[in-house]
Amino acid sequence: MRQMPTEGANFARVDQNWRSIMENTDKDPHILKATDMPDMLPTLRDCNLTLENIQKGLNEYLEKKRNIFPRYVIQFDTY
Repeated sequence: MRQMPTEGANFARVDQNWRSIMENTDKDPHILKATDMPDMLPTLRDCNLTLENIQKGLNEYLEKKRNIFPRYVIQFDTY
């Protein structure tokens, strides 16, 4: 999270939203009551978009690291 503070903060927000939804569901596990949480659908959609952005950021970060530290390719002679 130190190397990717934006993505870390966004993930913490998504995690908190998910925990809130799960706490609400745990209180009353009946499906109709659990899904009647105010603004659940917009929250889940926002979380989904945020997770997609986090994934893009992570992929970009890893690609930079791959370019900086390429793997050594060892070729063996075949006899």
